[in-house]
Amino acid sequence: MAPATVAKYRQLAGPHLEFCTNDQVIDAMHRADVMVCDNSSILQEFLLLKKPVVTVNNRAPGPHLINITDPSHLQSAIGQALETDSDRQLAIDGYGTAITPYLDGRSAQRVYQATLQLLTSGWQDRKPANVFRNWKMRKQLRYFKFW
Repeated sequence: MAPATVAKYRQLAGPHLEFCTNDQVIDAMHRADVMVCDNSSILQEFLLLKKPVVTVNNRAPGPHLINITDPSHLQSAIGQALETDSDRQLAIDGYGTAITPYLDGRSAQRVYQATLQLLTSGWQDRKPANVFRNWKMRKQLRYFKFW
């Protein structure tokens, strides 16, 4: 992000609003009650925590989001997000199960076990080498490695 934009966001920080850097985002999501976002993929992660998200001009708003198109509605949208709404909560829960079959926090373990199983099974990639495509991509990327 442009340093001037970052500086503007930092100026907004106060007792109820925190500016977070990338390495602080996960902790902030767990502490936050509501997320205000545009179309960033991080809103999906926040919804998996079963918390409400207020979006601004979202391209695919749905019942799991509180979407606004006018910035002057932000304060009322945050207030709405802080209110209990069983229909919205059901939509948030349904959205989570629609994007991932696992919500148990053990996905990394499953990937690790599958990788170990693949490595110990003796599996080998049987695709033919595509020398021309590899050369073309390396030329385009200006990457040539000489041995």
